Amino acid sequence: ISQHTQSAVLICKICRARVRDVLRRALTVYEKHKNRAVGSIVLHAGVNDVRHRQSEILKADFEALIEDTKERTPSARIFISGPLPLIRRSNKYYSHLLGLNNWLKGFCENQNIGFIDNWDLFWERPRFFKRDGLHLNRFGAQVLSENIAKVIRL
Repeated sequence: ISQHTQSAVLICKICRARVRDVLRRALTVYEKHKNRAVGSIVLHAGVNDVRHRQSEILKADFEALIEDTKERTPSARIFISGPLPLIRRSNKYYSHLLGLNNWLKGFCENQNIGFIDNWDLFWERPRFFKRDGLHLNRFGAQVLSENIAKVIRL
């Protein structure tokens, strides 16, 4: 969860989190910062869910996360930061990630929330990742941050 306000940026990183974990943790984050004027909220999750191959459950979890975020922060602009195409993964894994990316794009449009498309920016760019092909290195994290910042400023 990343909250971007006019004066400060608050980043809450939940390691190895699935969408349901973000939903459970969001309440604590929103309560802790309820006195701040939140202009935008960027949610980046879902990659850890893909390996479980439960697409319909993942979609329902995203729907619940967005509904909860809208209720708790009605004046904030909400964005979903799309998944990254990981390095050295099977074709089936890529297929699931791309399917999630495409579904999120349409879902965000239907929900009238922003979608930050990271797919093409990170596709076939191993220099953005650590050796494990999953986690971003400093350069990749900077590229992701800049892409998010560019979209939320529009």
